[in-house]
Amino acid sequence: MIQKNTVIILGAGASKPYNFPLGVELRDEIIKIGANDRGLEATFFSQITGFDSGYLYKFTTDLSKSGYSSVDAFLENRPEWIEIGKHTIAHKLFFYEKNAKLFPPEQPKDHWYETLWHNMMAPTWEEFKLNKLQIITFNYDRSLEHYLSTILSNNYNISKEEIIPSLPIIHVHGDLGSYKNYGNHSFENIKFAVSSIKIVHESNNSTKEFKLADKIIENAKSILFIGFGYHIQNLIKFKLFKSYYENPSLALRHQYNNLLGTHRGIKSKAWTKICGRFNFSREAKNQGGGSISEFLSESLDLD
Repeated sequence: MIQKNTVIILGAGASKPYNFPLGVELRDEIIKIGANDRGLEATFFSQITGFDSGYLYKFTTDLSKSGYSSVDAFLENRPEWIEIGKHTIAHKLFFYEKNAKLFPPEQPKDHWYETLWHNMMAPTWEEFKLNKLQIITFNYDRSLEHYLSTILSNNYNISKEEIIPSLPIIHVHGDLGSYKNYGNHSFENIKFAVSSIKIVHESNNSTKEFKLADKIIENAKSILFIGFGYHIQNLIKFKLFKSYYENPSLALRHQYNNLLGTHRGIKSKAWTKICGRFNFSREAKNQGGGSISEFLSESLDLD
């Protein structure tokens, strides 16, 4: 069990082992739908959402020529496309919510959900809830909730309906709607997802989700970033990291004896700069460059 107040902050890379696309990959997949506006997927999208295929084509053409590396960033600066943009995001992500990808025999090589579960295991459901862990995610998908609720339901013989509200997971940018709709691609579920998804400017640090996240971070003794891009505009949404960014000397007095993050794919110079500005733990340079499972196994054991 996790005995120390720990916060895990998830970025897009955290869902990548489970076959979910990164920002640039999702952008390209959405562009492909509109490029073939008479293809099967474009026709299906139009039928299920009500958007005319010609309008879809205009949106994806505009997106492809915008120079933005993610749909979210494009919509942040082009609000006239927000409604159809959210529909395309929900449409694509529902296809990736696959039960089989989370469990043997089709589980990923870097099955960090299982590693997390092994660190949280307890003899009973009541004891499991004593784990001192909170998870803050920037992702829309509910794959972690689906994995944990399935495992917990199976091991403790209780319903998912009882488990879901107790899972310590906060989606600061919204999610794909009610968990009961996991992977269920329909008009109603896309509609719910669109109402829940928050584009960047809709999820500033004054929302209830970010206020709760700030409280959780303030009480943490250990903060672990997983699959995070460390973009300043995302980091400074948290009150603590905004303070560090505006006054780096404050970071020297932070209370965490364990501030670490995964950094595979981030160049050494950039990672050193991030670690220095936010005063990551000394171990941060040597941990987090491999798989997420390895990172969790090492980091959750630190005292």
